[in-house]
Amino acid sequence: MGRDAQKEYASQRIPGAVFFDLDACCDKQGRNASLPHMLPSPEQFASYMNALGIHREHRVVFYDGMGCFSAPRVRLTFKHFGMEHVAMLDGGFPAWKAARKEVEGGEGGEDQGGASTSQPEASSKPSEQPSKSFDPQPPPNSSFVYSMDAIRSNLPSSSSSSPSSFLLIDARSQGRFEGSEPEPRPGLPSGHIPGSINVPFTECLEKDEKSGVTRLKSPAALKTTFRQHGVDPSTSLPIVASCGSGVTASVLLLALERMGRESNVGLYDGSWTEWATEGNPMAKGK
Repeated sequence: MGRDAQKEYASQRIPGAVFFDLDACCDKQGRNASLPHMLPSPEQFASYMNALGIHREHRVVFYDGMGCFSAPRVRLTFKHFGMEHVAMLDGGFPAWKAARKEVEGGEGGEDQGGASTSQPEASSKPSEQPSKSFDPQPPPNSSFVYSMDAIRSNLPSSSSSSPSSFLLIDARSQGRFEGSEPEPRPGLPSGHIPGSINVPFTECLEKDEKSGVTRLKSPAALKTTFRQHGVDPSTSLPIVASCGSGVTASVLLLALERMGRESNVGLYDGSWTEWATEGNPMAKGK
């Protein structure tokens, strides 16, 4: 998008907020290390939390600079590693500013979050108990993250009458899904995983015309949106979300949670970036 999130954070932020860098706290050595901002290992996540001064008893509220874009991904990461007290600021930083709430800025925040190649050095930590450390623990639900092999096993086949074992929904735009618009990553073809269903994440959001603030739709409106795209949120099948690189898929999972569906869901973390670079079947059109 041509934006510098860390620079924006240093310029203006909610007082006391710490910066989370998706490209710093990610898989650096695992199978998906070559892909952008994949979920980190338990050890990487714990190290990053300790650098930020966050421990498991904290209540953590997430926000981003667009209203509802990358913050759901960070919240999902915290939930994935067993953090229970996590929430979203409805409308994000735009809503905070529209409400004329206090902001802070300046050099005091520039060191928080660190560069994407290093660990953060938080100057104002949320914890007043530095003796508490964030210990690495395996995700409580290891089946939440779906692998490329699992997605392959669910592909529709003309030679088999076996039904799909889960629904795969794709959060990218209709043009990227259908193959009529280019992917933002150079050299990556557009299209979609055969059998997947397109639910653009932008259609889960609504913009207030007066304030310009973008928020997640109400549960009733979200149900209507999903059903218009051919997805019944109450289906007994697992629902797995995908996108370009695992970020906006998290908006779909947040939408499902808001509709009351917190279990029997999953994330294909590698998403289209992994799928399209590994010689897998690709489809175009609706």
